[in-house]
Amino acid sequence: MKKTALAAAKKPKTQKPIPISNTLPAGSFLKPLNAADEAHFLNLYATGSPAQKETAKNTLIEHNLRLVAHIVKKFNHPDTEDLISIGTIGLIKGIYSFKPEKGTRLATYASRCIENGIYFHVTPFEENVCLLVLDDHGFEYSP
Repeated sequence: MKKTALAAAKKPKTQKPIPISNTLPAGSFLKPLNAADEAHFLNLYATGSPAQKETAKNTLIEHNLRLVAHIVKKFNHPDTEDLISIGTIGLIKGIYSFKPEKGTRLATYASRCIENGIYFHVTPFEENVCLLVLDDHGFEYSP
């Protein structure tokens, strides 16, 4: 067992990594990144080459999918898969717009982005729109 771990650690850097999705058992998530790894991948996403940015973004997404599933469990909605898709889009938007210099962790910021996307989907459209009605006396907002 130790030889396998050492051999894996000494891989040449030119070898392409094995895709993570092929190495995980079905139904499991990657563990969240620690603060140092998160900072490394966020820095790589901000300043790296296009290939490095894509790799960093995918790593951040894959390691935060557990957060999406956790937030989706809070909602009593019949279409859980749909909420996971919407939550993943919120996660991607959160990674895209995250600013580490503000002093929060990515998971804290991304959770708000995920929840906002799901709330917008779950809330009926009529409650999200404020209609403007014109009558004889002027403008009135409908509730």
